[in-house]
Amino acid sequence: MDIGITSVDIRAVSMLSWREAEELRAIPIRLHPDDTVSVAVADPTDDSLLPSLKLALGGRDVRLFVTTPSALRAAWASAYPYR
Repeated sequence: MDIGITSVDIRAVSMLSWREAEELRAIPIRLHPDDTVSVAVADPTDDSLLPSLKLALGGRDVRLFVTTPSALRAAWASAYPYR
């Protein structure tokens, strides 16, 4: 997913602090009407990632999208300008 051209939902971003996003190497990008959260990640092969994200997001189901590490860092800079 090219999160550089995808609008990031501020409601979704606010569900994770900058520190949590950095630790998980992820950024929530969309909160859906069914209460699931789309999350962009650089490494979807990490077996602990999905359970950790689900816990950090209050038990909500998570839809993973893959992005590049550089796009993830750019999205963090934009979404968390005052980290």
